[in-house]
Parts: sequence; structure tokens; C-alpha cells
Amino acid sequence: MQFILKYSEKASLPLFAWASTQTKESNIIEIIHGSAVETHPIWCGDAVWPGAFSSPVLTDGYLLGSAISLSENEVIYSSSFHSLSRLHIISQNDSLIVSNSLALALTLAGDELDDQYPLYARDLYSVRTGIDHCKKTIPTRKGSMSLLYGKSIRVTQGLNVREQNRVLPSDFDDFAGYKKHLFDTVAALSANAADPRRKMPLKTISTLSSGYDSACCTVIAHSLGCSEAISVVNATKSQGDMDDSGKAIAQTLNLTHHKIDQNDYLNSDHSYEAEFIAANPTGEDISIAGAEDILSGRLLLIGHHGDKVWTPNITDAVDYKRGDASGGSLTEFALRVGIVLLPAPFIGAHLQPTINKISSSAEMKEWWVPGNYNRPIPRRIVEEHGIQRGDFATDKKAISSTIEKIFELKDRLANEKRPSGSYADYAKAMNDRMSVRAKISLLISEKGSLLVEKIVNRINWAFSLLRISYRFPRPLRGMAFRLGANWPIYHWAVAELQARYKQQLGQASRQPHNEAHDLESPSSTSP
Repeated sequence: MQFILKYSEKASLPLFAWASTQTKESNIIEIIHGSAVETHPIWCGDAVWPGAFSSPVLTDGYLLGSAISLSENEVIYSSSFHSLSRLHIISQNDSLIVSNSLALALTLAGDELDDQYPLYARDLYSVRTGIDHCKKTIPTRKGSMSLLYGKSIRVTQGLNVREQNRVLPSDFDDFAGYKKHLFDTVAALSANAADPRRKMPLKTISTLSSGYDSACCTVIAHSLGCSEAISVVNATKSQGDMDDSGKAIAQTLNLTHHKIDQNDYLNSDHSYEAEFIAANPTGEDISIAGAEDILSGRLLLIGHHGDKVWTPNITDAVDYKRGDASGGSLTEFALRVGIVLLPAPFIGAHLQPTINKISSSAEMKEWWVPGNYNRPIPRRIVEEHGIQRGDFATDKKAISSTIEKIFELKDRLANEKRPSGSYADYAKAMNDRMSVRAKISLLISEKGSLLVEKIVNRINWAFSLLRISYRFPRPLRGMAFRLGANWPIYHWAVAELQARYKQQLGQASRQPHNEAHDLESPSSTSP
């Protein structure tokens, strides 16, 4: 039996949001979606790939965004090749709900987060351990949700699910080959994104800072004809705010340089806090929200994961093992505004041992610098593009926001431009009704894992003093993001976003625990 994609566009939904419902009884896949989602007879999604728009390649290669496609008697749901975004899957009775938004998937399932489960932040932050080792299932009030990073699933008529690994290119073994691979891939993705046959062609723009990673992204984009870059002008360090705009690079390349302050988003009445935290509990990428008008309808090059990919020999992991989960909080914002994220360092990172060999090779010694802040590959790319040494990557800076800072700034405006929201009261109520079991779980996860990490670190430190080469691995790296009494912040953010989705779907008056089949069925639109 052949499957049919049945579309229902909701202009009120975020531009790139979509969700599908597949049942055992029917060969019709019901899809609701925002106005910029591509809808075709045998595929749909917010996908960008390095090839002709007329010939979609969605299950292999460097797919950005996400997609649904039909193949013989299977429906294939494909996630981005990188680990910043994911697909969310809820199996419910005789139906399967899949969405590129966690909050939208819960809303369509008539479900919500479990208010007695305090470890969502830990579970989602575990993606830093790699897509093969991170947490792939999280509980909900009525059951569970599966998370799909960097892969596809194939689903039959009977809702049998089979996971499929993505096949990625492996065509470089030296700096020239790697650079060509990187530049050619970005060029192909940029061309696909800008194809005029798209509902919303995407123009490329890059983030820019004075560090290695986004500077390299900007140089790559510039080599393709991109004349724009966007910067957060102040980076936070212990000694105070510092200029991190990369202005010397922008001037050398004669770029149109869009500069925003990291707190510009506070000038809007929009609830960015919930949007960024619901995507990933860190919320740390919220500073970019001040550039919403500039970023709408863009393919956005970002440098996330460059610290691990381009620092020599820091890891040999081939499944995107990271130092943090930065970039993940961008995804709900990107869906709403119409942004496709391109984290350039992920390109080729499935061949991390090869990249390490290139970084450490004799041909790269000219681009090594003393100290810990040393990434010869991006330094060579940037300097060979005409940027002078000393104009970038002289000091490690940071523009990410912490949960504490986000709400400190939000509360400061409580009696000024907009209300601060209800998080404090929400968190108090959640902590008051927290069960003993949940309290013990949180204590063991956060305090226990911290204690184990301290012990392991002390042992490894002692080994280094004794000149013993062996080091114990850090067993609980995936638990490193700890919220303590602020654990309800993710519940709050997702609930806020679900309320927004219910209103956009015309379900604002519904009770929060309705069954999925009680929701109004989307109207039919021929593919």
C-alpha cells in the first residue's frame, strides 16, 4: 500500500515547524506545517541538502533541517546530520507523532512533561557525549518521547520502526582536501538554500566574532560571495565586557557588519526566554534573538563544535562528542523566524581522527601558536584569506548567557517595559509538590555525579603528579549541566511554548490533558 502525504498549512505556526501523524489503519500521513515548509507529493520539510533542489537527497549526506519522504512501503523521517537539532517521536496507541519541535509534538499528542521528573536538563545536555551515547528517550506525563539525532527512521504501515544511520562523504586526507570538502559542501548547501523554486529562498549570512570558529565561517561564506556578517558586540569575561565583534575581519573583507548587543532582545515584548529554554534548557544562545529581523529567511553559518573539531587531538570521537550543548537552544527560534542552521565545523567531523592528523601534520606547523588556544586549521583558512595574525583568535571569549543572567535581566524589566513572567511562582509551586522520589533522584543525579567527578579528577591529578600516564574517563559527563532548585525551568518553558502552539492551532480552550484523537483533525490540502 502506497503512502500519501496530506498537508494542512497553518499560517499561525512557526515558518519551519511541522508535525506528522501516522496511524496503523491509514496510508495517509497527516502533516500540519508552517507556511515556509516545503510540501511535495513524496517529501516535505524544512530541509536543505548539498545538491539540486529538484533531486532531494534526504536520508544520506549533509542534510540540514529535517524531512519526511516516501520510499516504497515506508515513511522515512530524517533529522539534521549534526546534533544541534533533533526529531521528536511519540508513539501513542495506534499512532506515531513526529515533529521537529518538542513542544509541538507534545501538544498534538495531548501530552506534557512529567512534573515529577526533574532530570530533563540532564537528559538533553547529554547530547554532548555524542549522538551514539546520549539519552535518546525521555519520559512524559502519559508515556515517553524518543529523540532522534543525526539519523533517520523508516516506518512501515504497521508502525514498525527501523533506525537508519546516515552515510556521509569521506574524501579528504590532507589540508587541501579537507578545505575543498568544507568549502564545496557549504557552497552546495548555500546554492540549494537559495534556490528560487523554494517557498522561501534563504540568503546566506555568517556569524562573526574575534575567535577562531565564526571567523572561519565568515571567511568560507565570503569566498562564496556572501557580503554580510552578524556579531554580538560584547563578550563576557571575568574582568568585564569585551568587544568580540570581529570588526577587523569585517573591515578587511568589506562586509556589511550587523552588530547587536547581547541584551538587545530585551527590548522586545516577545517571550524569547521560554522559546530558547524550551529548545534546550541552557538557553545560552538567546543573545542572537536581538537580530531576529536580520536573520529571518537565512541560511546561518555558525561555529559551534569548532572547539573540539579544530583543537588538535582533543578528541577522536566520530559521533560529535562535544564540550557542551551550545547551539541547541537556537532551534525553536529558528523554526519560528525561518532560519536553517549550518554549524560548519560539523562538516567532516565524522572523520575526526583524520582531521586531527591534518592538524598535527608538518604542513600545519606554520599555523600553530603557543598556549591552549590553538586551532591551526581555521587559523590557516582565515589567514590565507587575507586576515592578519593578531586580528583574531588572540584570546578566548564567550557570549553565551547563563540561566541566572537570563532571569536576572528579565526581572530587572518587571516594572519597566514588560512583565517578568511567572517563572518564580511556577518554580516554587513545582518544588513544593515535588515527590520524595523526585527529590532523591535530583539529589543523586546532581550531587552524586558532582562528587564522582571530583573524585575522578583528584585521582587523575594525582596520577599526573606521579607521572602515571593512565587517566580514568569522566563517567558522568552527560550529567554536567545542573540546575538545582531551578530544575522546573524546562517544564515552565515547554508549558509556555505549548500554550503558544495550542493558540496557533486553534486549541487554546482545550484542557491540557486531552487525548490526541480529541484534537480537531487538520483540513486536507492536496500535495
